[in-house]
Amino acid sequence: MNLDHLKVFLCILEKGSLAAAGRELGLSTTTMSERLGALEERYGVTLLHRTTRALCVTEEGRILAEGARHLLAEAQDLESQLLSGAQTLSGLIRVSAAFDLGRSTVEPVMTAFLAAHPQITIDLVLSDGYVNLLDEGIDMAVRFGNLADSSLLARTVGHSQRIFCASPAYRNAEGPRRFSRSQLLTHALWGRA
Repeated sequence: MNLDHLKVFLCILEKGSLAAAGRELGLSTTTMSERLGALEERYGVTLLHRTTRALCVTEEGRILAEGARHLLAEAQDLESQLLSGAQTLSGLIRVSAAFDLGRSTVEPVMTAFLAAHPQITIDLVLSDGYVNLLDEGIDMAVRFGNLADSSLLARTVGHSQRIFCASPAYRNAEGPRRFSRSQLLTHALWGRA
């Protein structure tokens, strides 16, 4: 059902002529006649008896007009609901982040976001392991590093720099040498113990 054709039909009834309805809608009388004809052809009925002086609505036209008013009101109500929902954010967002990153960076940002959008609920999933976003129903993940070749979308939101620190005594005992990433991690973890 073409809602624009229904609007045209109701405007014709309200204004009492195709020309007056056309002026109201910014359409030519020919266009108005074509749209009315399309409605009549679709339903196989005559909706209006037209003379040079007046329009007379048929019983089928009266039934269509009554239903069209309800349909257009419902369509307008639905559109209003969707538009107001688009302006007011609401719902659940599931976010995944690594433990340290989640606690130090993501959580404060989320707190500010929730204050600005009280209709939103956030479920923060903290894990340093691999999380399959699709399988776990995660909407968004904040992670360190590059995104592996994937169909997921990624955006850089910041940069992080890590440094390895050691006491002079440890450095002197070990001597100057190069460590691999895994050795650095092992030494860093060992150094904390």
